[in-house]
Amino acid sequence: KIVICQENANKLGIKNGTSVEIENPDNSKKTTAVIEISNMVLDFAGQVSKNIVDALEFTGVELIIRPMSSTGLVTPKLQIPKIPVLKPVVTPPSTSKPGLTPLPTRPPQLTPSRPMPQPTTAPMPQTPPPLEPQPVPGHIPLPTQQPTPTPPPQPVPGHIPLPTQQPTPTPPPQPTLAPSPQLTPTPTPPSPTPIPQVPPPQTPQPIPRQAPLPTPGQEFGVTAAPVDPYSNRIDVNMLRNQKNGVVLTPTVDNSIEGGRVQLSSTVIQQLSLGHGMLIAWEDPLTRVMGSARIDQAMIGPTEIRMGRDTKEDTNIQSQQIVVYSTEPPVQKASQIMLEVQSQPNLMGYALVNPRTQHTLSLVQDNVLAFEDELTGAIGAGKVEILESVPDNTIIIDSEILEASGIGSFEVKVSKNIRPIIPLQNISLGISPISGENVWEIISTARQNVDSLKGWLANYIIFKGIKLRWNAVNIACSILT
Repeated sequence: KIVICQENANKLGIKNGTSVEIENPDNSKKTTAVIEISNMVLDFAGQVSKNIVDALEFTGVELIIRPMSSTGLVTPKLQIPKIPVLKPVVTPPSTSKPGLTPLPTRPPQLTPSRPMPQPTTAPMPQTPPPLEPQPVPGHIPLPTQQPTPTPPPQPVPGHIPLPTQQPTPTPPPQPTLAPSPQLTPTPTPPSPTPIPQVPPPQTPQPIPRQAPLPTPGQEFGVTAAPVDPYSNRIDVNMLRNQKNGVVLTPTVDNSIEGGRVQLSSTVIQQLSLGHGMLIAWEDPLTRVMGSARIDQAMIGPTEIRMGRDTKEDTNIQSQQIVVYSTEPPVQKASQIMLEVQSQPNLMGYALVNPRTQHTLSLVQDNVLAFEDELTGAIGAGKVEILESVPDNTIIIDSEILEASGIGSFEVKVSKNIRPIIPLQNISLGISPISGENVWEIISTARQNVDSLKGWLANYIIFKGIKLRWNAVNIACSILT
């Protein structure tokens, strides 16, 4: 049996269980089979039993199915383009009959030029009606049987074989023959016409590829211009204007460590910066940038000194580089508002960064005064410059904050302008920080008088301040 879809069964006009003839177009072998209709089969395929495949010696990709009449004869409904058995019919040369002219229309579908000799008189003109089933390539897939629902003259696609199918002529196909006789003088040319259409698009493609050929200059030893290793270079003066910086000559000094650079005081003032602040530079050749903190040094105003590692890491290749500031210019002020952070064990010191230092014109161990504008509490402490302190921040010893009573998140900071008087003597009130053994605390204080003096020397003492010496569990109140 053979399984086909319902659509192909409708086209062949057959039902489930109908007998059909199966032909192998490769060797013209035929056999019969029973049709089974299934919706699981695609319209361009079919399932064939192995015994049928073996009987037809089928090794190709397509088979031809024909319905059979009630008498067991095959009805002429399908095209059989590959049957050359009727070629001997070519013997009768009927050149005088123009009725054979419709044949030239069919040759484009068939590669052989033998369609002309077909001698059939009346049946041959009937062949053109199959122009509707022109999908002659349909003989490859089963879906080509779609023309079958048309009247029996459809066997025309096999115009060469099966002349018996021609007895089914109908009057309508004859009018189609009228235009065809005009093409009789050129029966053979129509067949080659489709062939030349394919090559033309292929020929223009290689032509543009030949265009890049005009590069033979390189073959004659013409040397290409040397590639500039610094294709992104820029004029040093133009770069200086862009960065609003100064042009300096880099000098290597192996004694400089920590990735710092040295500048003269003149250059530092020109850049509105200060010792410990950040600067940056850019090489006009490599366009590589670098940055480092400044150390003020006694050097020329046209040079910048750096370690060898710093120069190599930033790929400095030019004789001159542009140095510029990465921070806003320092603006001098007598007082500024800073955010407060508390840190224990600073021994009475307050920490600020270089920007705050240069804003307030401070130096190491200067005395800073700070005031809580909300409560009016005041405090003071020695200053230490630390580059790791964040901008707009002051870190104050927690002992000073607690002793002065400052509780705000922000204080007004200024350089202390009041005179600092060295203490000659002082009266202390002593109590334990934790516990109630007062006599033991007093005894410890008497035994460590020199240590107590050294500890108090770190603080700015004023009346009423309370300090805690955590190392010996002593809380001190300044009485007089």
